[in-house]
Amino acid sequence: MTKLHLGCGKARLPVYINYDAQAGPAVDQVGDIKKFDIPDASVDMIYSSAVIEHVGRHEWKAVLAEWARVLKPSGLLRLSTMDFAACATEYLEHGNLSNLLGLLIGGQTDVHDWHGMIFDYEILQIGLEEVGFTNCRRYD
Repeated sequence: MTKLHLGCGKARLPVYINYDAQAGPAVDQVGDIKKFDIPDASVDMIYSSAVIEHVGRHEWKAVLAEWARVLKPSGLLRLSTMDFAACATEYLEHGNLSNLLGLLIGGQTDVHDWHGMIFDYEILQIGLEEVGFTNCRRYD
């Protein structure tokens, strides 16, 4: 079973190919999440946490389409990203923007740590479905 952990950073997951834009102790493969050198329909599962927001607003759907390309028809995508609706609620309730900057625009600690897109559940679900994902649901 082939499983990809995209944007692994310092978090190594056992039984996954830990994939990141930068080399590091937890990284098995360095590469770009926008275009894989992986055959079509060859991956069983993709886990991506806090990665898709690093892609620009005009290219994120193409990136999701690339992920769909490498997933088997029965494959599973587990995708987590910052929820703008939750950030907006937090800001309106507490008014402390500095606590939300990392979520909204990235940590900006290196060339890869910038955010090009923000999401709420609706926008993400529509984009996933547009590129062919089905049975999209919020994690419970």
